[in-house]
Amino acid sequence: MTEIVVKKSTSGGPGQRGYENFDKASLYEAIARRAKVQLNGEAVTPIVFKADLAAFYQCAAVGPFTGISAGHTIIVSVEGAARTITFAATAATHVSGATPPEDISLNIDTKFKIAVDADADAGIYHEVTIAPSLCNTGAKIATELQAKIRALGGIYAGVTVTWTTVYTITSSQSGTGSRVLIQPGTLDDISTELKIGTLGTSSSGTGNVANLASITAAEIIAIGMTGIVIDTVAGALRFTSAVIGRGSKILSGAGTANTAIGMTSAETSLGAQGMGFDTDMEDALYYVMAMLRGEATIAGKGLSINTPTTAGFNILCETTASTAWVDLIVMPS
Repeated sequence: MTEIVVKKSTSGGPGQRGYENFDKASLYEAIARRAKVQLNGEAVTPIVFKADLAAFYQCAAVGPFTGISAGHTIIVSVEGAARTITFAATAATHVSGATPPEDISLNIDTKFKIAVDADADAGIYHEVTIAPSLCNTGAKIATELQAKIRALGGIYAGVTVTWTTVYTITSSQSGTGSRVLIQPGTLDDISTELKIGTLGTSSSGTGNVANLASITAAEIIAIGMTGIVIDTVAGALRFTSAVIGRGSKILSGAGTANTAIGMTSAETSLGAQGMGFDTDMEDALYYVMAMLRGEATIAGKGLSINTPTTAGFNILCETTASTAWVDLIVMPS
């Protein structure tokens, strides 16, 4: 047997003889919940018993996110307006001074120091020793520099060195955390002859993330989207409309980075209209009566109540684009 608890009225007015005054809203909530709602012109109109709710999309993947390239996008539409995050990132470089030597095959100096990315930020330099004897062209010098830098392993394994009319050393990391710094060798320094280090120019990486190969949820939140609140749930991104209730709608787009963050394209989330009660239902076995209000014709406007839960239910209308008003009465079982 279901117990019904009704609050006594605090209005202060006298009750009729032989009756207690009870709070009307509490009585309705306990016996029959009533509200007027409007269909939202979608295939489904979500209804909840408490306050209005915003549409949201919960992603499946947990950061940091990989497989994203410069120019890739996250696309989400909110209330019909597309919002886009475009990832941007360039790698750091160190470029030698003009007209560096193209033949160092007779040079006896062999050493310089390098720090890239996180090592550069921490001031950790590694000494590199090259073998000049076969370096009699600019291209061969670049190949030797690259091989000996990559031999350091770790974050140095993807560093590239190219020759045009200068030597360009490029980090394998793209983004604002990308660095390439050169210092003279402790002994037998060759950096001065190659016009790198103090005679070269270092340029840090750029973009809107620190490391394009490993993007954090916090970085995506910091970039942001107009009209959408981005946060995380258990490390996974959640996109929530800034609008609540009937007009709230999120649609996941076809961004080239959507899959990487665990977002499936073309999925829709709708905000829910609240009936304004303080509590959810005790169980999902309640009855719902839904009646059109003020419609001149009811042709093609049959209603169905679907997926009841303790928190609410969905209204389906035969005409999915309908914005008709509906009277609701919900009674416990």
